[in-house]
Amino acid sequence: MTVVETPLPRLQPWEDPDHPAFYTRQPHPHAYERKIVTDPNDPAFYWVAPEDDLMQVMLHSHTMVYAWQAIRRVLTHRRSTRWAAHDLPAAWRRNDPKAVLAPDRLVGEPPSPGESESYRQWDHGHLRFVGEIASKSSVDEDAFPKTARYAESLQPDEYLFYNPANDDLVLYRWDGTRYVNLPSQQPAWAAGRVCYWSPVLELWFGTDATGGLRVYDRDGSPIAREEEQTVQLDEATARAEQEAEARRRETARADQEAEARRRETARADQEAARAAEAERLAADARREAAAQQARVEELTRRLAELERRTGSLDM
Repeated sequence: MTVVETPLPRLQPWEDPDHPAFYTRQPHPHAYERKIVTDPNDPAFYWVAPEDDLMQVMLHSHTMVYAWQAIRRVLTHRRSTRWAAHDLPAAWRRNDPKAVLAPDRLVGEPPSPGESESYRQWDHGHLRFVGEIASKSSVDEDAFPKTARYAESLQPDEYLFYNPANDDLVLYRWDGTRYVNLPSQQPAWAAGRVCYWSPVLELWFGTDATGGLRVYDRDGSPIAREEEQTVQLDEATARAEQEAEARRRETARADQEAEARRRETARADQEAARAAEAERLAADARREAAAQQARVEELTRRLAELERRTGSLDM
């Protein structure tokens, strides 16, 4: 059964005394469909109101989206089988819609929740990493890490907490009984800024010179934000166009040089042909002159012989 009320007052997801009620989004950010779900096998049974219900500020939203996209891009680039999600309700106890947390970022092992409306610990792979970003509107509730809550529930291998209001950043590791702080580091490339190394994700988490959460690859290379990617894409496109134009000009120049060489070769061939023809004509002339000389000599010999015989007769 589905009951639609637009807009709805801010209700707890399980406020209905008879049914566990959860919110699902409508196109308007403050209009919701009140979805009454009674089947524990329905993924929406474990759906909780997103943090947007607390009117999260743009900084929180921007940081959360960047962190999720950065992690997902790295996993894709590494061809990892792990899955990454954000703002996905995570349930750890079957048939209990209150046993749900809504971390900003989740990374887990297969099987993935896919397009499901929630992560369910008994259906999906083990959570390897969870990240939360405090928002201004939830500062009283989320200003401090929820290590105790995660220790008694989902127990992800690592838990990252970041508060953009004061750049407070900390990374915890689950040791089997509790969450312990991973030590902060100052690698050479960080220019004195504190960073945390995540053994699970093999990524660095820290802040950059302009403030705000920044994800770094193994070698310290920063994972670009969306606006930086746009600039990088524009620059790469401009470079590609410049290189293509340079290649076009180089090809045109090479074509011109090839045409010049072809013409030079043709001219040389013509001159060689003329020289060969001249040599042939000269050879013919020499042969004709030799033949003429031979005829003259033969006639001279015959004339001499005739004169000799005539003289003999006269005597």
